Formats: sequence, structure tokens, C-alpha cells
Amino acid sequence: MKLIIRRGQAEKTGFLGGHKGVSFKLYSRIEIDDNEKLMISKYQVGEEVLVGFKQQVSPTARPTEVLIKVNDLLQGKEIELANIEVLLGVEKNLKEGCQKLKHILSVMKSFGGEEVIEI
Repeated sequence: MKLIIRRGQAEKTGFLGGHKGVSFKLYSRIEIDDNEKLMISKYQVGEEVLVGFKQQVSPTARPTEVLIKVNDLLQGKEIELANIEVLLGVEKNLKEGCQKLKHILSVMKSFGGEEVIEI
């Protein structure tokens, strides 16, 4: 499994063209082999949430919840983030979520067999 992350940024301008800061974009996608695709389909884990966080769109708006699921990463997902700290946190959580998915896939592979654990 490979996690592909692409970062971008764009300058924000006001209604009359004034500089309003920078917004950040984070694109993420996973590449998996055919066996992993079959297991995700067979065990129906495409809707499993790998990353979830609340994002403040504007100072006056209520925070919105952003969920990134397995299917989102299979198709590729781009999100816009307010600052670099949030971007770095989401990246960290994506990496951890993909590690979790990798572990889930390894457990799926083990069904029908046995595991010997030396203690």
C-alpha cells in the first residue's frame, strides 16, 4: 500500500481584491494491489473512517466535521485547510489511519489460517 500526499496553496483575496491570507490544499490517495481491493470489497470496509476532524470554515460559522474514508482515499480526496498546523495534523492522522488499514488488511488475510504468537 502506498499513500500519496500532495500539498498546495492559494492566496485568498477579498471582495475588492485585497490580500486575505493563504489557504492550503491537501490531496491524498492510496494505491493498493488487487488482493487488497478484493478484501476491502469482500469485507465491506470502504466506508471505514480513517480520519475525522472538525474544521472552522470562518470565524462566525459553526465547525464542520470532515471525514476521510477508505473509499475517499481509493478515489483520491482533496480538502482545503485554514492553516499549516491543521494540514500537518491531518497528514499525521492520514498516515496513522493508513497504518490502521494496513493492519486490518493483514488480519483479513489471516482468516482461515492460524497465527502463532511466542510469549
